[in-house]
Amino acid sequence: MATELLTNMFDNTPTTELNSKDHWIRLEQLQRHSEDKDSLIRNLETIIDELEGELGFLRKKHNESEELLDEDGNKRVLKGISYLSVDFGRLSAENLELRSQLRQAHLELRMIREKNMKTMHYSTLPISVDSAIQTDTESWSGATTPSIPADPISDETQLLALRQQLQLINEENSNLTLFAKDLKRELNDTFENLRCSLAMEIPKHFSKIQKRFQEEVELRRALHNALIELRGNIRVFCRVKPGPSGVVTLDPLDVDVITINIDNTNKRFLFDKIFGQEASQADVFDEVSPLVQSCLDGKNVSIFAYGHTGSGKTFTMEGPESDPGISRRVGQEIFALLEEKSEYIECNVTASIIEIYNEKIRDLLESDSTSSQKVQVRTDSEGRAEVRGVQRVEISSVKDLHELIKIGHKNRSTATTALNEASSRSHALVMLTLKMTDKDSGNEWTGRLNLVDLAGSERVARSQVVGAQLNEAKFINKSLSELGNVVLALRKNLPHVPFRNCLLTRILEDSLVGDSKTLLILQVTTDESSAKETLSSLNFAEKISNITRRPKCAAVQRRSNLV
Repeated sequence: MATELLTNMFDNTPTTELNSKDHWIRLEQLQRHSEDKDSLIRNLETIIDELEGELGFLRKKHNESEELLDEDGNKRVLKGISYLSVDFGRLSAENLELRSQLRQAHLELRMIREKNMKTMHYSTLPISVDSAIQTDTESWSGATTPSIPADPISDETQLLALRQQLQLINEENSNLTLFAKDLKRELNDTFENLRCSLAMEIPKHFSKIQKRFQEEVELRRALHNALIELRGNIRVFCRVKPGPSGVVTLDPLDVDVITINIDNTNKRFLFDKIFGQEASQADVFDEVSPLVQSCLDGKNVSIFAYGHTGSGKTFTMEGPESDPGISRRVGQEIFALLEEKSEYIECNVTASIIEIYNEKIRDLLESDSTSSQKVQVRTDSEGRAEVRGVQRVEISSVKDLHELIKIGHKNRSTATTALNEASSRSHALVMLTLKMTDKDSGNEWTGRLNLVDLAGSERVARSQVVGAQLNEAKFINKSLSELGNVVLALRKNLPHVPFRNCLLTRILEDSLVGDSKTLLILQVTTDESSAKETLSSLNFAEKISNITRRPKCAAVQRRSNLV
């Protein structure tokens, strides 16, 4: 069988052992070439990976530079970045070319390996049949063994080409490394120039923004003040105490008119706002809250309740904890607004609570009844009345204010009359002072808010008071009368206004003149037995409501030119 196989494969019979050695040498050379190819390919892959890493780093730097540059950036930098983008595209194309060469090298290696396998097949075949050849060698003495055909492809030429490609890749890698260093240095210079430019520009822009913000704040204050002045620096509200139908009625078609019927005669009164019996404490405060903003803008604001005993003044001003009145809600509004502005405004709030009793001032935060001896009204350097000798307690929350109001209410002078078991026999004033500072500009301003609960205004004969209480009633009615005289003088624009005739008008002087804001809440009842007291209160409030002032809009117009 071996004889037949050799007969089919070979035409000549040279020495088999010699041919086998030649084939093994050829096979070893091909294997070394294959290993060299593998090593070269691995080196190419490593170089390509490094180049891709460099490209990724350059792309990242390029993206970071684009994010840092805004619309107002330097045009030269943008132009340089565009050139870098072109270089990135060129590097990407070179990377694709290198990958194409790598695929070609892989293809050539596969061809070499196929030829290597074919050579191994031909070289091992004589060895496998060597024993058969040796057995029949005597009968084939004249025959010759055919030679294995040589490899038609020159591996040396391919290896030389790959070495040339590797040299080109190394040169490209060196060029890319230098380019990356130059690009990094240029980007660092660009970033440094941009940082220096921003360091110089940011303070300028911040100063402009701060100035514009201050102008907007002043404009907002001027507009708010103009709005309040359009409504009137002195406004009068009327609130009807809940009760059965009686002498006081409201016109459903004209919500600002109240009618009182006395001796079968109807008298109509017009006020800025009228709250019916169904109005809640929150409804009343909704109309009061704009004055709180005026106080934060540096204005002097006074809110006081007026009416005869039992009309609900104290309920409107203080109210129970379950249904708080104006004084409690004002505190909540003040600290809520200060919290909103805390980033750019620092505020110090102090509170004092006093009463005017028999034309004497008493500190309601002092439990000692003799404290009135050291409390006096003096004129400060600006010509304003100032109450000296009272405690000014710094408060930082609504809770602090509520605690002070409780103490003041407890110490207030009250007495039993025929009209009310606990009639207030004094004028109570809660005085808040807000000293504010702009954290950016350092500007300072002060706002003052007075919450006044006036004593009951009723006829002496009807209240049935005698002795010391009769003397109290005379002082109360005198102070309320002087308040009416002051209002009347303001109404007629008289050159002299009698503020100094009583303590109440002296303290309230700043709240009635200039750009101060004053709100009078008139309390009335529907009770027929109190009709004359109600009529007297309505007549008094009507005097105040007739004070009209032309709003000062010039400041608003000047500010509008800045916008």
